[in-house]
Amino acid sequence: MRAGIALALLVPLAGCATVESAECRADEDCPAGERCQVATGTCFRPADAWGEADADADGAGACVPSTCSAECLASGYAGGTCAGTVCVCGGTPDAGPEDAGPDRPDTAICDPVECDANCAPFGMTGECRAEGCVCLGGADADADAPRDDAVAGDATVEDGRTEDAPADEAVSCPPGQTLCPGGCVDTSRDALHCGACGRACRSDQTCSGGACLCPTGLTECSGACVDTQSSSTNCGRCGNVCGTGRACVDGACACTGGRTDCFGTCVDLWTDPANCGSCGNRCACGPCSGGTCASSGGSATFYFPDWGDSGYVAGDPYLWNYGDYYQGTRSTSLSCATSVSFTLWNDENWLDCDVLDLRVSINGTVVGNFSYPPYAYAVTQSFTFPAITGPTYTIRLEVTRTVAYLCGSVALSIGWSDWTLR
Repeated sequence: MRAGIALALLVPLAGCATVESAECRADEDCPAGERCQVATGTCFRPADAWGEADADADGAGACVPSTCSAECLASGYAGGTCAGTVCVCGGTPDAGPEDAGPDRPDTAICDPVECDANCAPFGMTGECRAEGCVCLGGADADADAPRDDAVAGDATVEDGRTEDAPADEAVSCPPGQTLCPGGCVDTSRDALHCGACGRACRSDQTCSGGACLCPTGLTECSGACVDTQSSSTNCGRCGNVCGTGRACVDGACACTGGRTDCFGTCVDLWTDPANCGSCGNRCACGPCSGGTCASSGGSATFYFPDWGDSGYVAGDPYLWNYGDYYQGTRSTSLSCATSVSFTLWNDENWLDCDVLDLRVSINGTVVGNFSYPPYAYAVTQSFTFPAITGPTYTIRLEVTRTVAYLCGSVALSIGWSDWTLR
């Protein structure tokens, strides 16, 4: 018998008949069928071991735990416990009560509760019998048949076997492995038995150090291992969802298909009339094509400056001083305008060592700047701009810098310069 496996011997129950015989010091000194009672040095025959026929009428066949333990101790064993109607003595017959305890595996006593708990990992139940703790049952065995391939209790299992090993061999595992249903496994990295038998990891997890973890580069998010660098529902962090028309790129939600993020919305700057060419550039009078607002398709032509327009010219009629201006309002049929072109004539141009810097505004929006050169009779200019709503337009022509001292001035022709809005 292996060291550490519970030894089990039968002793007579209190009140049961025994047959005393020769003196002894060990069981081998006694006749067949008898045991040596070391405390008295006499052999005895355990009546209950032979059945009810040898029992007397004063309670034979019933095992009393306290009496059983006392009888075993008195007989030189480490103690005793009831297994059904049988009193089971534990330990060696030459060990006294003082030698019993957890530090003496050779004097271990079969405890029914502990026996059953030790058999549980094998899917079986434990029962204390004369030969010690026996594991019974299992998915492939009769519930009442002992399993020789499972040893429980305080015993140390010595003989190893695999799942296909013969059933009459005891099960053991190499160092660092644990016996689980199906065989010996390393619970520190086995995905089906991670940290403990039967604790299976998800299919997207790995077992590392006895814990189910996501593989390197993936993050646990709501019960799944995800790549937060590319997941559109966990972009950069768990729960960060990218909206419609966006994808997760390097952990950030980005617009796709050449679109641009304008105020939190992905748009096409080439065609979006609310963001034509740039975010916030709204087309007021036509579609957006190629990033430019199309005009309404019509045009309006008029003279400016004209005699009915207002203005301020410090050296009237000569423009040279900063702030000099002409301004006039025109009513048209255009619902909006996106460009203006004009030819600005003059009656006199006295510029010789400087230019006259001018600015054009329509309905308060600056649409362009230009310079009137020396000696020229006229200047032609054209400007495009984001749509300006009509049909009424106020045009302002203003000097933005005073001409250098003694470098001349310009007197514009009134009622001769034609302007066209489109």
